[in-house]
Amino acid sequence: MVLWRSLQAVEANAKLWVVALDDMTAQYLRGLNVVTLPELEESFPELSAARSSRSRGECFFTLTPFIPTIHTTMVVGS
Repeated sequence: MVLWRSLQAVEANAKLWVVALDDMTAQYLRGLNVVTLPELEESFPELSAARSSRSRGECFFTLTPFIPTIHTTMVVGS
């Protein structure tokens, strides 16, 4: 939240996208542009397939290539 407040102080129209990997984080950060793991998996089915064969930590690193495209390829919160 400190990062967000600092960014807003410099650029009032800035947008911050957050990938929430659990429900608690999603709830805490509601009001920001939050993308949940189920939303990611719905938009990118290959993530769901990868999750079945990887550990929790490996799954999080698997998200890395998808994160930069979230704001252009997903309809969030639909």
